[in-house]
This record gives sequence, structure tokens and C-alpha cells, in this order.
Amino acid sequence: MVLSVRDSWDPSLPLDGRPPEREARLGRNAAMFERTAPVRKPVPPRWIEGTVRQGRDQGLDVDRDEIA
Repeated sequence: MVLSVRDSWDPSLPLDGRPPEREARLGRNAAMFERTAPVRKPVPPRWIEGTVRQGRDQGLDVDRDEIA
């Protein structure tokens, strides 16, 4: 059995199928966008090493953990 996106059930929607008041006021796309958390991508190691090297060249005490 193959399920499509339409077959999935969203528990945040009321059982009668009407959108919640916030979604009705803002529009479904805006409300869905608000629910998604921003994804923080990891800093590439070569960027960290470059930043540490630049800091040490300038005479600063640079900690790798503070950069990442």
C-alpha cells in the first residue's frame, strides 16, 4: 500500500478540516513557515582552521570551540 501526502494526517488540524484560527488569519503558507525551525549548518573545519590561523597571526588567543 502506497501512501501519498494527502493520506497523511496532520494532528494540529481540527477534525472538521478547518484550519486553526492563526492559519486562517495568516494563511496556511505563513503559518507553516513559522512552525519550521531554522537549520543551522555545521561550520566546515577548514573555515575554523583559517579563522584560528588569522587570529593567531594578529596576536589573539583564539579558541576553536568559540568559533564553531
